[in-house]
Amino acid sequence: FSRAPRHPAHISFAIGMLCLGAESLVSGTILNQPMGDTSQPWQNFWITLASLVPAPWLLFSACFARGDYQKSIQRWWPVVAGFIGVPLALYWISNRQAVEFVPTTLLRPTPIFRLAWAGVALNSISVLGLVLILTNLERTFRGSVGIMRWRIKYMMLGLGVLFVFRLYSETQTLLYSTLDPTLQRMESGVLRSEEHTSELQSHSDL
Repeated sequence: FSRAPRHPAHISFAIGMLCLGAESLVSGTILNQPMGDTSQPWQNFWITLASLVPAPWLLFSACFARGDYQKSIQRWWPVVAGFIGVPLALYWISNRQAVEFVPTTLLRPTPIFRLAWAGVALNSISVLGLVLILTNLERTFRGSVGIMRWRIKYMMLGLGVLFVFRLYSETQTLLYSTLDPTLQRMESGVLRSEEHTSELQSHSDL
């Protein structure tokens, strides 16, 4: 936030990292609690946060390393607003019940968190947002030439790994309609690797 000049890519990047940090904080809280009704509100909050993560990164992907970023922001701003408003509306309409706790049964020896209709919708929104982000980043990288491509390669590598893995994780969740704690742990590890590549990007900018 303090970097000058305050380019929209800097601001959206900072907000995106804060969203990822908040998501990891909630994920860590969930993993430190016993699996049951007590952790269900946190799971509902987590899946809502996960569906909001693509919004700032979609704005970032639309303006990062682009000469005509003003026009790109104007074109993508309604879409970004939709990725903020729709998840919040779904979270409110569903009465904060996007995830259901299913206890153990004779056929299922371990308890699970199953997606309710709102959870499926939130997860679908997240998948769509990740696809759009990766599409924009690919378009930016393909359009770059010379030293500009060299300067943005670390950022593209870090964000590519992060969002490709998140796309895999969100798709798995959507296919099986359940939340996998293992994937939540792995997302935190992938996020940490993205922070290292961001540091490399900062050094290359200098």
